Amino acid sequence: MVEERQGDYRHRSRVSCKLRKFRAAARQAGLDANVWFGNVELGAAEVAGLTPVQYVGNIYKYYISYQLAVERLDAGRKAREDTGAEKRR
Repeated sequence: MVEERQGDYRHRSRVSCKLRKFRAAARQAGLDANVWFGNVELGAAEVAGLTPVQYVGNIYKYYISYQLAVERLDAGRKAREDTGAEKRR
C-alpha cells in the first residue's frame, strides 16, 4: 500500500515537472503559461513532441462530446416533464 502511494507520488511528480517545462517554454515564447490550447500546447510540442498535445486534444474532444450528450439528455428529460409525457407512462 505504501509502495503504491510512493509510486503514485513519483508519477505525479514527473508529470508536474513536465508541465513546468511546457509552461516555461510557452513563457519563453511570449505565450500565456496558464492557457493550454494555443499556448502551453505549443511549448509541449517543442519540449516533448506531438504525443502529449494529441493526447490532451483527444481527451478534450471526449469531454466536449460527453458534455453535449448530457445536455441533450437533460433537455429531452425536461421537455418530457414539461409536456407531461412522463406522467402518461
